[in-house]
Amino acid sequence: MYFALLLASSVLGELAGNASTLALLKDWLVVMTDGNNKALVHLNAVTRRIDLLCQLFGPLCFGLLSLLSEDPRTRVIIGAIAIGG
Repeated sequence: MYFALLLASSVLGELAGNASTLALLKDWLVVMTDGNNKALVHLNAVTRRIDLLCQLFGPLCFGLLSLLSEDPRTRVIIGAIAIGG
């Protein structure tokens, strides 16, 4: 039961992440640059770098949070607070 709930929330999270990435890269940046191709290329590159750095350092920072406590219950609470923040 819990595994199905976890799986469903993971699928919804992945879909929401993909939708926000598409909305950001396809619509928002184009409107923001107002047809200026050079600015669009630059903003796409910067946005992609930020995205890749977050994908790299996010799990690393979350993993380092587990070093704060030996108690598994406290680790779960710290992780929930980090995700909520």
